[in-house]
Amino acid sequence: FLSAAAADSIQEKQIVSFNPANTSEHVEGKSDYFLFGAPKNSLKEGSATEWLKKIGAKKVAIVLEQGAWGDSHIKPFEKAISNARADLVVTERIPYGASGQDIQTIVSKAISAGADSILFTGFDASTAVIINKVQGLRPGLPFLAATEIAKKHDEDGKINVAVKDNVYVVIPGASQKFREDFKKEYGRYPGSYADRAYDGTMMLVRAMLEKSSSDDLNEYVRGMNYKG
Repeated sequence: FLSAAAADSIQEKQIVSFNPANTSEHVEGKSDYFLFGAPKNSLKEGSATEWLKKIGAKKVAIVLEQGAWGDSHIKPFEKAISNARADLVVTERIPYGASGQDIQTIVSKAISAGADSILFTGFDASTAVIINKVQGLRPGLPFLAATEIAKKHDEDGKINVAVKDNVYVVIPGASQKFREDFKKEYGRYPGSYADRAYDGTMMLVRAMLEKSSSDDLNEYVRGMNYKG
């Protein structure tokens, strides 16, 4: 929301803005000076397809946070369900400011529709609540969280089931290695987007030091041979 609101000013003033937690798919404001650190949500189709096939899903519910972030997951989730030869039984959106009871009602609708698995994405507060509600109403119901926030909640003890036990998180292997290395060095896990923030900052610093004044920043960063 903040990125979208600032887009016009960023474009006018030519201020480089790096968004480690965002993709261009759900930020409505546009600027040549926006750089995004998150993988595109459309790429989650592959991971979701693989997971649905692995668990043998037949009837799948989609639960999304209301807004552009959730909307950007609809097509990849629907394609994954089709790829896995499963049926979409219901799509539910978590409204802004939803209470725990609101989320429980949404989960109950998914279960009542016959869902044998749930594909989910959302923000910090709703992620922990929905995982706990799902496991409370239907223990063991397979749940895929297409957000790394779920992993952070697991590490912080905010959910009542281990991520590996029927709750799965879409997270790149390099990100998981970064988290483990960070824990060894500092004695705690990093924030949800620390790996992207670190890599993105290093790439921007290199670009500022190496690119010529005539080079387009976006194009230069895209062509950079950087291993995070």
